[in-house]
Amino acid sequence: MKKQNTKNQVIRACVCLERGDSPGAERLARQILAAEPANRSALHILAGIYLSTGRQEQAAKMFRRILKIEPGNADALTLKQEIAARATQATEWAR
Repeated sequence: MKKQNTKNQVIRACVCLERGDSPGAERLARQILAAEPANRSALHILAGIYLSTGRQEQAAKMFRRILKIEPGNADALTLKQEIAARATQATEWAR
């Protein structure tokens, strides 16, 4: 996928999200990652979708990928900590 095509796909995925079309945004983000596995925008989009749809483990996986590419990414670090806190909270509620 050419750089301009990737940029257009990211924009289209964001528009899908704004319109409430998470499945469309997810499909586009996956297409981007198939061509560019280190595309941070697509990783963020997928992580956000996974997080908002209760797929914490998949969201955490995306955040780990982002942190491998950019170890100091503040958003990824914060959201990864939020996932860990949710997991801890769920464990405590299960007791």
